[in-house]
Amino acid sequence: GGFQMMGATLRDPHHVESSADGEAGLGLLPTETIFCEEKQTARVRGTHLESGAEVSGYEIHMGQTSGGQRPAFEITERLGNEVAEMDGASAAGGRLWGTYIHGVFDSAAFREHFINSLCAEKGVSPIAEAKNTDLHENLDRLAEAVRGNLDINAIYDVMASAK
Repeated sequence: GGFQMMGATLRDPHHVESSADGEAGLGLLPTETIFCEEKQTARVRGTHLESGAEVSGYEIHMGQTSGGQRPAFEITERLGNEVAEMDGASAAGGRLWGTYIHGVFDSAAFREHFINSLCAEKGVSPIAEAKNTDLHENLDRLAEAVRGNLDINAIYDVMASAK
């Protein structure tokens, strides 16, 4: 999540998400999102344009985003039907990107490209391959390690006081 808020502008003419007609986004991507009254949900397959890695996942969003001059993915299948649609946006030479596809990191080929891009940027040796392991199990292990080494209640207190 977060693709829409990364853009420059969020418009809500039907007041789907709030009572405001619109708000400024974070301005990280040159996009504008217009919220729609109907939620879009679909299983999709596609390709990461920079790496050629195949990805799959699902879309779930309330709006349409436009204006990104550099899409990040091409959707090749939606709900079992062949399509050819650009998705997402990228900036900063591909270092910053957003997409409507939830689950792109489930693709081992995409994870390998993503990790090796970061390695190259930092002068670190690339990984040999991103193992096709249970991503959710590994994320759960990471979350447990973080919880075990941080005072989560103190973090919750800070978050609550910032409201």
